[in-house]
This record gives sequence, structure tokens and C-alpha cells, in this order.
Amino acid sequence: MSEVMLPEDMPERPDDLLRALGLDEPTPGVDVGVLGQIKRDLKARQGPHRRRTLAQKIWPVLLAAVVGAVLFVVLAPNPAAGTWHFLASGLAGLAGWLCLMAAAVAPDKPATGERVALFGLVAAAGALVVEGALAAQMTRVGFDMGLTCAVTAIVAGVVPMGLVLFAIKRSGLPLRALHAAAVVGAGLALSGASVWLHCAADNLWHLLSGHMVLPALVAAALAVLVFRLLNRERTLS
Repeated sequence: MSEVMLPEDMPERPDDLLRALGLDEPTPGVDVGVLGQIKRDLKARQGPHRRRTLAQKIWPVLLAAVVGAVLFVVLAPNPAAGTWHFLASGLAGLAGWLCLMAAAVAPDKPATGERVALFGLVAAAGALVVEGALAAQMTRVGFDMGLTCAVTAIVAGVVPMGLVLFAIKRSGLPLRALHAAAVVGAGLALSGASVWLHCAADNLWHLLSGHMVLPALVAAALAVLVFRLLNRERTLS
């Protein structure tokens, strides 16, 4: 059955959805079979999630946060890193943590999750701007795609991204575009923050390509893929 779209001002708790939709009592003029299907759909999607404890709900997100912290330790800051490096990396890390928070609250408060995810995307955009400003200061301009950094950031982000995706998927949350962005941002922003500070390269094209353009393109593609696949899966279910 296709996803039921709700106005933004409706209660976000799944327990209240039936009352908000007026489905807790017989509704004149509405087919009883359709009402029954809607009720079953709502309960099947988020009923199990509502019965879980807080720890059971958010442990994948917490584990993703631990993985992000471990990445920062494993990919230790380069001694040559300066103020701009720390600023760019700090903003990227902030973006990742905001995306983690968005993923943690979204199943129970979808609209709040969207707002937090939007803040995360703003922080990620700020990180790219600062990294671009850092790149503009580089004097070395020899051709360097920065593939090692790009691949490292993408591969290192797979585990936290997968954990957040698992948390979102099993909650039954009717996925929105910003939720999908939070799933991807939670992984790639955290790994990117560690890679940027670990690398501290001084080549213009290395920073533009390996630190900015390639990871950003992959992140955008993954967000679209996550959004389409999960929504398609839930529409067909």
C-alpha cells in the first residue's frame, strides 16, 4: 500500500496517528475495508518500534557514533594541520553528529528529524566552503585527484552509514528526503572529518577533487538511492 501522507501539524507519535486521522471510530462515507487496511498498515510499520525501549531503538545510532570516534583516533590529526584544517574538519564532524541525532529522533518525531538533518546539511555545506577556502590557499597545483582520500572517506563511512540505515529501516519510518540525507551524512561526514584532518595535503586539486567534489557527488547519489529504494520497498509492501 502506498505511503499515507500526513500534514506537518499532525501528531508525530504513531500511537496517535489513528486518532489524528479519525480512524479510531467508524468514519461515514469511507470504505470499511480501506480503513482496516490503513490501520493495519500503520500498526505493521511502526507498531514493533513503539514497543521497543529507548536503548533498543537507538543502539545502532550510538554504535555509529562510537565508530565515528574510533575513526578520529585511527586517522590521527596530521601534525602539519593548521587552523583551517581544524575548522573544516570540525564543521564536518558537527554535520555528522547532527545527522546522527536526526536519525535517532526521526522515527518518533519525523519533522524534528528533518529539521535536525537540515542543520546537519548546513554544517556540511559550511565544511565544504571552509575546505574550499583552504584549497584556494594552496600553492601546489600539480594534478592530483586525491583518490586515496576520497576512497578512504567513502569506505570508512560505510559502517556508520549502514548502522544508521539499519536503525531507520527497522523503525518503519515513512522515509523523507532529509531523513535519507541524514543516513548518508552520518557516515560520510564523520569519516570525511577524520580523513581531512589526517591528510592535511597542500595540493589545490587534491583538496578540490579528493576532499570535496568526489565525496560530495557520492554522498548525493547515495542519498537519492537510499530514499528511492526504501520508499519503493515500503510502497510495495
